Amino acid sequence: MEGTTFEELYAMAINHLELYLEGGTIVNYNYAMKSFSKLNKKVIANITSLDVQECVDALIKKGLKSITVINT
Repeated sequence: MEGTTFEELYAMAINHLELYLEGGTIVNYNYAMKSFSKLNKKVIANITSLDVQECVDALIKKGLKSITVINT
C-alpha cells in the first residue's frame, strides 16, 4: 500500500464499512471526510500532525465547538 493517498485509503475503508454500518453512520463518516479534504491527495506516510492540525483549526474557525471537532 506504499504510496496510497488519504483519499484512496478512505475509499477502501468506506467500501468495507458500508457492509456493516447504517446509512446515517456512513453519511457522518463522509461529512467528517470532507472536513479533512485538504489531505486527500497526500500520501498517508507524508501526512504530518501539522497537516491534521490545520484541518482541525479550519473547523474551529467555522465555529464548531471543540467537542464537535473531537467527535469528527
